[in-house]
Amino acid sequence: MSTNEKPKIGGPTNTKVVHVGSELFKKLVDEAIDISHQGRRQITPSQIAQYLINNYLPVAAKKLLKEIKETEEK
Repeated sequence: MSTNEKPKIGGPTNTKVVHVGSELFKKLVDEAIDISHQGRRQITPSQIAQYLINNYLPVAAKKLLKEIKETEEK
């Protein structure tokens, strides 16, 4: 792929890692520390991210699609 070509969104990928950026990672870390302290059990940032995906992804996907459609209509 040349440097001018953009990869297709939703194209096949071989990665097993998701980059969330330092600000969002800090939010996950802070929540993990808080939950670990209150729950008296160690929770990792990855466990929180996995929990959110497993429990809230369908709702978030619907909301995101709605926002995209509303933006396209303007």
